[in-house]
Amino acid sequence: MKKMRKEIFSIHLKKRGFDPQKYNIAGLAQASEGFFRSRNRTALVSGLYSMAGGSGNLTDEILLTEIRATRPLSVLMEEQISALRDWAAERTVPAN
Repeated sequence: MKKMRKEIFSIHLKKRGFDPQKYNIAGLAQASEGFFRSRNRTALVSGLYSMAGGSGNLTDEILLTEIRATRPLSVLMEEQISALRDWAAERTVPAN
């Protein structure tokens, strides 16, 4: 999963004209543990807004601040996810 989050950050940085090699992608991926794809994008876009309103430079610090301010869906919807897992445990066959 960390590898996937690294790829997602790289893709979104490139898409917006930033060189991913200038950022601590591994650190950003680690900090976004529990995020789904859209939450990584949300944190990055929030970082772009913060950058525009501040120094004009997108930094690891700005991105980390936005990641910390973004609550992952795995936390926001913990009860619903747990209920769905409980429901599925007795009604479905595991994919693995």
